[in-house]
Amino acid sequence: MVKQYTGEVWKPVIFTDLPQVDYYQVSNYGRVKSFKADKKEGRVLKHSSVGGYPAISIRKADKKTTPQCYTVRL
Repeated sequence: MVKQYTGEVWKPVIFTDLPQVDYYQVSNYGRVKSFKADKKEGRVLKHSSVGGYPAISIRKADKKTTPQCYTVRL
């Protein structure tokens, strides 16, 4: 179960270079949720810091490249 913050709103995110079977959501608190493993409630992804900005790594379909996505840009 994902803990909800007060006033947190989740919106879907579509990555153009990922297959559409992978479903992600981003919240107004900057958290990113993946529905890859848990299709019902999702799982909050852990952030790393790249240049002082929070970022997440999402593996592409070829499973060889892992681009960094800045969560402030989502």
